Formats: sequence, C-alpha cells, structure tokens
Amino acid sequence: MSTPPAELIFLPLKSSVRPEDDSSEEGKAFLELLVDKGPLFEGIVWGRSIENSDIVGIGIDLQTSGPSFPLAAFLPFQASPPQTLLVSDVKVIDLASNPVTEIAIMPLIEHLTEEDIMAVNDDAETFGRAILTAPAPAPYSYQIGWAAGKVKNRLVMMIGWSDIQNHIDATKTLLFQDKLKPVLEKVAGELNIRHFHLQAVSSK
Repeated sequence: MSTPPAELIFLPLKSSVRPEDDSSEEGKAFLELLVDKGPLFEGIVWGRSIENSDIVGIGIDLQTSGPSFPLAAFLPFQASPPQTLLVSDVKVIDLASNPVTEIAIMPLIEHLTEEDIMAVNDDAETFGRAILTAPAPAPYSYQIGWAAGKVKNRLVMMIGWSDIQNHIDATKTLLFQDKLKPVLEKVAGELNIRHFHLQAVSSK
C-alpha cells in the first residue's frame, strides 16, 4: 500500500489572529483547532512565512484512507481563502526539526513523458545528495515529493536550513548551481519559494 500524501496549506491569517501571543484569544482558538484535529492525522506542523508573516504554512501528514483537513474550519481566522496542495513521498512532521524550512514548488514544462519525469526525479535526488554531503553551507535536511490529486507536474522540494542566509550562501556555490541546473532546465516559469519556521502541533 502506498504512503498517503501530505497536505500543504498556505493560509492568510487575519491580523487579529496571533497564535504566538498568549493574550490573543483568536490565536489560541486557531491553535486549539489544530490540536483538536490532530488525532485525525499522522502529524501537523505550522509556522509563519518569513517572507510574509501574514501567511501561515500548515503541513499535514494524512492517514491512509483518512480525510483532508476541513478547510471550512479556517473561515473565522482567514483573511482570504487558503491555497492547498497534496504532495506525495514526503513526511512533513520531520520539518519541525529544521530551524528554517524552504518549500519550493516547481511547475514543470508541459508534455513531459514519464521517462522525462523519472529523469527529473533522479536529478532532484542527485542534487539533494550533493548538497547534504557538501561542506558548509549545507542544509539540515532534504525531501522531494510530487504534487498529487488534480494538480500534476509539480516538483516540491523541502529543504531545512539554519537560516535564510545559510540558504543564500549555498545557492552561490558552484556545486549547488551545477547540480540544480538539470532540474531547472525542466521548470516552466518562476519558482514558488517560501521559508517557514515550522513547529509540530501536539495532539491531545
């Protein structure tokens, strides 16, 4: 039996919802929602986007034959509707151990064959092995997955860094650039890259 996908949710929060602030009743209610729903899933992580603190990233490891997160439950907290993506072959609960997590969603060019997709996957794995074993600046962790469900041909990289500067420094190395180049050659348009401080949600 295949591993269930993970669900990524990018949720714009109302400014009054401050989960980090113990005095924010709406923030407490938001966290309680994640805790209450926790038993339905294998694990949940959440954290604010470093680039845009109005956006909260939520990662959910789904259970086999289990439900996705009920998005209607976010209505009291959201400033606008969330973006969602199902991703195969990743374990988002592991991202909580990263000081900073980069989530890069890469739309691939159209009309790639199955062999082309397999080659991109191999190139992405080669890139990951290379940067994980490189001298500093090297990442904490590396996962790749593929968009599942209705959205296709999206490669998703999840990379753990000590901080954003660590990521920037790594991108300037020849090894990083050379190993990533074969993947980027199959990417259509701009990458969707965000960084998050993610933490695990404790179940009841």
